[in-house]
Amino acid sequence: MIEFPIAAAAAALAGYSIFIERTALGLTPLDLTFSRLPRSFDGFRVLQLADLHIAHWGKLERRMEEMLRGQSIDLVALTGDIAVRSKGARLLREFLSRLRLDDRTYGVFGNTEHKGEYGRRRREDLSREALRVLTNEHVVIDRDGERIVLVGVDDPFTGLDDLARALAGAPADAFKVLLAHAPSVAGDAAQAGIDLVLSGHTHGGQIRFPLVGAVFTHLRKYKRLVEGLFEGPELARILGTDPGEMRIYVSRGVGISNLPARFLCPPEIVLVTLRCAACSTAPVQPIIY
Repeated sequence: MIEFPIAAAAAALAGYSIFIERTALGLTPLDLTFSRLPRSFDGFRVLQLADLHIAHWGKLERRMEEMLRGQSIDLVALTGDIAVRSKGARLLREFLSRLRLDDRTYGVFGNTEHKGEYGRRRREDLSREALRVLTNEHVVIDRDGERIVLVGVDDPFTGLDDLARALAGAPADAFKVLLAHAPSVAGDAAQAGIDLVLSGHTHGGQIRFPLVGAVFTHLRKYKRLVEGLFEGPELARILGTDPGEMRIYVSRGVGISNLPARFLCPPEIVLVTLRCAACSTAPVQPIIY
């Protein structure tokens, strides 16, 4: 008699995880203030899209596009594991064209872009799409005579990142945003004077339980960097070094891998508003949900 209620509860949880929470996409707004951010970039908005794993344009993807409609976005950052097969890359291109951000879309490769022949074809597909892939390199972004540096490294999880190479020639005193698929680059980023790291890879654990947390993080290093914002003393304890003013945000991502489910770990897109500490507080354009 007891077995039936247990089985029913398990079935209900599985149904919720697969059919409800997996597509319960949310928008996470982040206002982050930095002392080194130039005044011209106060209010600069970066949209982070992590772990899209686009294979088709279904309920989740349509929800994402609806949430972004009407948003003020200055730059799109795709932090790896972007598309599945050529069809996913094509759907990504069409989606980006509808955002109408022209040359303001950048991305980095994740571990799934490096899985044998399948990964090679994916890299080729994405490199032809409407985004600039940063592979251990940087770009300088100018605004009203001031500048910040956007840095992108190849996938740290597979050991292909080279932050020193990515920073070669970059203005040493400039504010720097680093795109890296896996957060295991955080220690090197702190040593290099990076101001903000945007990462993903973990899916936030994808399956989480009360008290226990994430069942599987897919991390080999800094295993506490599972999801959310890390800064200050907490980040220093994790890294074992002083990160200074550096912050790292690890997104739960949009898509899924392995299991077609999420539990206590809903998908998210992240909209970061950069704030200059020396600037007077200005009205922020409201986030539209």
